[in-house]
Amino acid sequence: MNQKLAIVGSVAALVSAFFPIYLHFAEPAPQAKAGQFTPRTTSPGFNCANATTVTEITICQWEELARLDRDLNANYDTLIFGMDEATSAKLRDAQGAWRRARDGCRTDATCIEAAYLVRLETLSDLLVRQ
Repeated sequence: MNQKLAIVGSVAALVSAFFPIYLHFAEPAPQAKAGQFTPRTTSPGFNCANATTVTEITICQWEELARLDRDLNANYDTLIFGMDEATSAKLRDAQGAWRRARDGCRTDATCIEAAYLVRLETLSDLLVRQ
């Protein structure tokens, strides 16, 4: 029995060394406080079938996060529509930096929600000044 476990452990180590992308399947299930988030019934601003990060997968699990993602996309699209190229490039860079920070939340739905709320406030302020 110990020999079988050793072989399984060796195979798992070999697979994880050569195929690290499969490690995201070992992520814990999305975390949310009881009663705080409801299962998703509508889509976020991206296709959940194409979700590639654990954060995107978490967003696809919860209705509130999907709604925040749609709201953020609507504000972003409205804001960037009338911008000149230099300003829109800065906004795209800032959005990319925000997305990387949001992805740092991993499966923590409360953290993801907070990231969206802060970014929505920032984009709303920019829309008012436009």
